[in-house]
Amino acid sequence: MIEDSAAGIEAGLAAGMNVWRYVGGSHIADVARVRDETPADVPVFDNWDQFYLLAPEMRARSNGGGNRLDDAARAGWLYYVAGNTQDEIARKLGVSRQSAQRLVSLAVSEKLIKFRLDHPIARCMELSRQLSHRFGLQSCEIVPSDPGAPESITGVAIATAADTGIALQDPRSDQLTSAARAARSDPMAFLGLSEVFGDLCRSKPLAEAFARQLEDLWSRGPRETLHRFFDAVEA
Repeated sequence: MIEDSAAGIEAGLAAGMNVWRYVGGSHIADVARVRDETPADVPVFDNWDQFYLLAPEMRARSNGGGNRLDDAARAGWLYYVAGNTQDEIARKLGVSRQSAQRLVSLAVSEKLIKFRLDHPIARCMELSRQLSHRFGLQSCEIVPSDPGAPESITGVAIATAADTGIALQDPRSDQLTSAARAARSDPMAFLGLSEVFGDLCRSKPLAEAFARQLEDLWSRGPRETLHRFFDAVEA
């Protein structure tokens, strides 16, 4: 077992495993201190040539059929975890820079490396994928809202303009924004804009449905309101 953290070293030893400590990662600022705090029975190395000197039996194992994937795993770990450059990986693995680059790519293509995007945008992208799959949409984009102004549709407008290539310059934008805000307590403040909705604003069923959806939007939020609306459409 090869580890670079104290917790990992401790866990490996507790499990009765053979443990080596790698200190060649760019995130390790004080190599001397890390070496000093490592248990005496744990070999420490900072490049793979040194590792094979410490554990020559491992080189013999790596010459088997899995050698290529083993090297890819090492290259992937050095690049994505230890933060090494491709030149550093090439030096540590004893290969050319081009080979190091190919090994990193192989680690990704063989799914030895998995990525997770930890950001609200990632959730938006996942919702877009689910909606597109569920309803057979050719295009679907979910945009995050501004926590300070949840009623704002600026994000939607920007995304729409970017997707269509059309700059939104509605002369009624201020009026619509003001009416949309007033609709929170009076739905007809928005639906009653006859110059926008025409005779539809006189439809009682539409007004009732609009009020229900608007109440859901404010009380449950956009995500749950959309889910409930599409579920009702499917039913």
